[in-house]
Amino acid sequence: MKAVLAVCDVDETYARRFMEYLHAHQKAVFPFRLQVFTSTQALLDYAVDHRIEILLISEKAVSEAGNEMIRSIPAGKLIILSEGMELPELENCSSVYKYQASDQVVREVLDCYGAEKLAGFMPVRIGTRQSMQAVYSPAGYLQSTLFALALGQVLAQSRNVIYVNLKSYAGLSVMLQAEDKRNLSDLLYLHRRGRPVDRRQLEGAVCTLRRLDCVLPAVSPSDLMNISGEEWVSFFEELLQSGNYEVLIADLGDAVRELPELLNSCCRIWAPLQADVLSAACVRQFEEDLRDTCPDLSEKLKQVYPPLLDLISADRRMLESLGDGPLGESIRRMI
Repeated sequence: MKAVLAVCDVDETYARRFMEYLHAHQKAVFPFRLQVFTSTQALLDYAVDHRIEILLISEKAVSEAGNEMIRSIPAGKLIILSEGMELPELENCSSVYKYQASDQVVREVLDCYGAEKLAGFMPVRIGTRQSMQAVYSPAGYLQSTLFALALGQVLAQSRNVIYVNLKSYAGLSVMLQAEDKRNLSDLLYLHRRGRPVDRRQLEGAVCTLRRLDCVLPAVSPSDLMNISGEEWVSFFEELLQSGNYEVLIADLGDAVRELPELLNSCCRIWAPLQADVLSAACVRQFEEDLRDTCPDLSEKLKQVYPPLLDLISADRRMLESLGDGPLGESIRRMI
């Protein structure tokens, strides 16, 4: 899991704009998970159960809560977001000037933290040894999950791959007769409480189809709907590290609350579709909607038209054969 950089500023406009800057320009390389607070009480409540590696806090926020209260927070590094005020009790703290370009603020914060410490928190670059790929059909292609599983099986022939289904009702646990096993809901519960998902816990929630490891889906759609895009990315990075996986395939549906942020972190977005005018219109609307939030979408998005399978049964045997049949063959030609 990424270490936390907490930003606390009672100026809500500044806090929001700083967060937007990091999400838009620094997301792929920024080595911390950002948490933004516009009240000191919210920060103090968060710090009770969460470790903060860097605390970047404005002078006004310190004045509001009190110097001793802020210093009681067990942060790895305290940095003051300076507004030009003269607070003698903060003169020994590292500080960066608030009213300068956001990229300069980020550089100075990381310089204050220290290059040696920073190296320990640098994540594996997405798209190099490890990567996240998404399967998402803007037109609601009914067999998109079969495409995602077949894609995973094909890739798993030469790489270590994990598949995660984020659809409201995936049906996989029913087909695999694994309703009583641990699942995605259990792993998310651990992650959201700051408890690392280790290999043992991961294995308890995984079902293997040939060589593809599949996290069993969440029990209820409500377990997925309150999770931010940033939390999903952090969770996926933890799964990649915990299981030493090279590729994670996220099978996405409309239960994902912040879809653009999640898509931005993927190196490839597969969009399985049917060859009809309605599907084409849906994809066009999808691209236009995400043009501002995902400027690189056109480079990542790959529209595919897989063969529609005539399903006789829906069980484990059928799922395990997806990579060998016509669906698997069409994917091999695509990649």
